[in-house]
Amino acid sequence: FFFGYSFDTNKMVPQVLACGDSLTAGYYGSSMHYTPYSAHLSKVLGIPVDEIGRSGWRADEMVANMGNAMCIDVFGKHGPGLAVQMAMNKYDVCIIMAGTNDLSANRPAERIVGDIQALHNFCLAQGLRTIALPIPESRVVNNHACTSAGVVRATCNHLLQAWAATMPGRVLFVDMVQHIPYSDIDGNWSSDGLHMSA
Repeated sequence: FFFGYSFDTNKMVPQVLACGDSLTAGYYGSSMHYTPYSAHLSKVLGIPVDEIGRSGWRADEMVANMGNAMCIDVFGKHGPGLAVQMAMNKYDVCIIMAGTNDLSANRPAERIVGDIQALHNFCLAQGLRTIALPIPESRVVNNHACTSAGVVRATCNHLLQAWAATMPGRVLFVDMVQHIPYSDIDGNWSSDGLHMSA
């Protein structure tokens, strides 16, 4: 899964960073409590997985603030931008999931994907390999009455997957939507119809 890295405790394991918005931060309805997927992934893989999730941020804001040592999101949670975080730790792999907040800002798909690619390209330039996660489903984008957001999301994910396919061994697209589709009844999603449940 992680580009052939071994998870044998006697061998070298990757240092992993997860970067994104509130879905990466693990927000699920309360700005006082977070359950980031990085914590679960760390348990499953048996390795540390750091997280920099900025609730409410668009992909272009993540790019613009990569060098910012004190990023503050919409809930007041603060921490370093991507470049600053990477300067403090030696990472091998960065998982990037962004774009959800761009949909509500009515940004064109090409610009959203361009900014997501900029995050990946920065990591690649530092010698990391990256995992590209698609923009997840949600109650809004799955609502047939709101076709524009759904179309932009689908276009973004198609463009991101196609781009990742041109970077074999460096960028891996993981279509998690196939494994965790949006549902109002399966218990995996928060009542707001956007975030994952705890």
